[in-house]
Amino acid sequence: MPEHEALLRGLAALSLAGAYHAQGDFASSQRVLQEAALGSRQTGNVMIAVSAAYYQAERCRREGDLRQARSLFQRALDLATDRSGERFPVASLALVGLGEIAREENEFGAALQYLREGTALAGRWAPVAAIQAYLTLARIRQAQGDWGGVQEALEAMRQAASQFRATDQGDQMLELARAWMQVAQYDPSTRSEQALEGPRRWADRYGLGGEVDPEALEKDDDINVRRLRKYQYPVAARLRIAEGRPREALALLESALPIVERMNRIGLVIEYQALIALAAQALGQDERAMQSLERALALAEPASFVRLFVDEGKPMARLLYEAATRHIHPEYVGRLLAAFPASCQPTADSWQHSAISPQKGEGHKHSALSTHRPTVTPLSERELEVLRLIATGLSNEEVARQLVVSLPTVKFHTGNIYSKLGVRNRTEAVARGRGLGLLPLA
Repeated sequence: MPEHEALLRGLAALSLAGAYHAQGDFASSQRVLQEAALGSRQTGNVMIAVSAAYYQAERCRREGDLRQARSLFQRALDLATDRSGERFPVASLALVGLGEIAREENEFGAALQYLREGTALAGRWAPVAAIQAYLTLARIRQAQGDWGGVQEALEAMRQAASQFRATDQGDQMLELARAWMQVAQYDPSTRSEQALEGPRRWADRYGLGGEVDPEALEKDDDINVRRLRKYQYPVAARLRIAEGRPREALALLESALPIVERMNRIGLVIEYQALIALAAQALGQDERAMQSLERALALAEPASFVRLFVDEGKPMARLLYEAATRHIHPEYVGRLLAAFPASCQPTADSWQHSAISPQKGEGHKHSALSTHRPTVTPLSERELEVLRLIATGLSNEEVARQLVVSLPTVKFHTGNIYSKLGVRNRTEAVARGRGLGLLPLA
């Protein structure tokens, strides 16, 4: 194309970058995006510049670098904002991206603000840009236990998908999201078979209901089908766990894990490892569960993922508490435990007697986590008071002033707290206290 056709050249570059990415040539995709970004800045083409920055940010987000992704999304937003502060419609891309990162970081207020503005602009830009926004919104409502809000978000997602007929990928994303939310809503205590009928039909439709060979499925000729597979496997695994088939969930996840590892999709690798830990926990394979959880935490801590763990609910809270008692990433695990709602708070009694629950249809050997958990000497009222103040972030000096006692007295109490809880420092004491129900999780 002629040099003066800046817009067309930019669009061609974005398409070429997408083609390289679809083939797995991520280095070439990134090179073309950088060239497109440079060319758009030189020609002053805002749409191409914003789009290039957005796709670079999306790559970072998928590779688990949330900090760099946020920086690039913000750059895209700045490019899409004029000197008076008015947003161009293309800013919807950056706003939705920032909303997803804020959701993952458990900053729901900021996430909702980004999503409201992003969806409003998407209506003037391209309705398909709102599909991801409504998926993020559905996940926020699910985390809040607002199932009516989930349905509203899914309906808005359906309407956005109906306006985009270039492919049926929007419809497939909607079906995936609906199955995901239905599994998340499932209450295993009711054992209601009907509650999982929708997700089962979804799994059967996409060949995920029975035995699955991910390597074979990845050879599908339809690129849109292949692109969604890696997101479908975790939902199918959650369905199997909910049905009391954790062994099948484990087999599916472990066979699909190498695929996302080859793609360097670190966010998905973390999710797969976390779900492997949950499946192993359900089978009573405690050491295997801890190994997978430790791998997930090691990958997640640098980027400070939060909701990826917290959205898995009480079973994940139990695993994280066990990780804290083993001093596995204690500071990060403490922050994660603090993000769980009170309904997921494990009590001392539940940890002593039923840390791991066998699943229907699976043989279960009595868990080492429930039979060999160390007992805890009760804390005195004063020690509990000190622990609660420590949990608010106060230093020993500040605790002394608050309680009107001497600094040596506070140190004496903290020493007793560490000894009774079997921990080595303040962070571990707070994590242990939350796990035992001595401190609130939220």
